[in-house]
Amino acid sequence: MTKVPTPDTEAQRKYQAIKAGTFQAEKKRKMQEKLAVAQDLQKDIAECSEIGDQPLKKTADMLTVYEAEAQVPAEYKKCFKMMANGGWSAMAGRWPCQGQTVLHWAARNGKDELCRFIMEEYHVDAHEEDGSGHSAIYHAKLKRHRRLAKKLISKFRDENARERKKKMTDESVERA
Repeated sequence: MTKVPTPDTEAQRKYQAIKAGTFQAEKKRKMQEKLAVAQDLQKDIAECSEIGDQPLKKTADMLTVYEAEAQVPAEYKKCFKMMANGGWSAMAGRWPCQGQTVLHWAARNGKDELCRFIMEEYHVDAHEEDGSGHSAIYHAKLKRHRRLAKKLISKFRDENARERKKKMTDESVERA
């Protein structure tokens, strides 16, 4: 009697993997990938804290509003005009492309100088989420702009933001 070979199908491979104890469910695999990204981000944060949290000073080599506006697509050019009148808060809930801000777009496309300009000119937090719940740091990491992600975490951060948040929490505790 000759042995009939088993068909090499996806279901057969899954069965053999379960039988051998090496099968990983899709959910588990995705969770491991997310955990790896989170651990990578934590390493970057640790590296940045070793470098130091020195805020960047406004220098002559920083972009102007005109130069920044020239780098972005047409749908964001209108946003620069609105921000000129009312600042960053004027655009709340009005961002194009599923709520992605100019900072998210710049981080996704690796525009270091544009990110620096936006962070310093409009005092934006890099951890601000877009319509999908992702930060500018996430977008930079997603497209493998590691240096930019590190800069967003450390150097571009508004140093006064921590103090303002601390004052706000202190005031809310005093009121209670």
